Amino acid sequence: LTLLILVPEPIITSYTVLEIAGWLLISLLVVFVSSLYPTIKFARKSILEIMNQP
Repeated sequence: LTLLILVPEPIITSYTVLEIAGWLLISLLVVFVSSLYPTIKFARKSILEIMNQP
């Protein structure tokens, strides 16, 4: 962000910073949503079912 202030025409613009942050947020949401499926599947089983599995 210091480069945005000190350089008259920076290579890394504020749009680029926002774009990178957006892609990171999207990838974080994809990982979060994809990890929900096994968690919900696991949570539906009873404790006795889980303990009796070999």
